[in-house]
Amino acid sequence: MPVIVDITMATRAARQHQRARTAARLRAQGYTREQAKRQAARMYPEPEQPAEPAPASTEPPSTTQEPAPASANGQDADAGPSQRVIRAWAKAEGIAVNPRGSVSADVRARYLEAHKPKGKGKGRRRR
Repeated sequence: MPVIVDITMATRAARQHQRARTAARLRAQGYTREQAKRQAARMYPEPEQPAEPAPASTEPPSTTQEPAPASANGQDADAGPSQRVIRAWAKAEGIAVNPRGSVSADVRARYLEAHKPKGKGKGRRRR
């Protein structure tokens, strides 16, 4: 038996063997030959070839960091009210809302309509 020195060849051979065993098991379960081969290939895919590395730069790596989000949940400060606030308002208004998951667009729209800033008019007052 030949000795496999290259690790990629060894893993490729092991993957092919596993695919063949899986395809045989699927054929015993009633899959057609093509269905079994396709399913086995999905379960044990060939790894993607790594992209060629970028040429080395003479500049040091960048040390800039992205600014932290404005709130603890990762939303911007201007993203609008939180779902917790909208749920509390809806409960106080007698609107049925699920205790978990996303707040529906209808409830959010009703909240925003109720909390729309009240303006003094259409524009500046003239003298």
